[in-house]
Amino acid sequence: MHTNELTYTYEILIENSNKRDEFFRTMRMMIKDMMDDKEYELASTWKRNLKLIEEDIYSLIGDDFIQGRNAA
Repeated sequence: MHTNELTYTYEILIENSNKRDEFFRTMRMMIKDMMDDKEYELASTWKRNLKLIEEDIYSLIGDDFIQGRNAA
């Protein structure tokens, strides 16, 4: 994935809570399917990466929220 695509994806996930919920729900279902197919190593990698993405997204949302309050 190119940097611009990743940036665009993050922007969508930050700005749109419905898309964000759908993204995380879909990714968790994909990980569950991997576990069901006994692809444990791949599922573990995706689970770890998803956790990092989730932490990153919510830290950015928190920063934006705090900056917005301080600007007011």
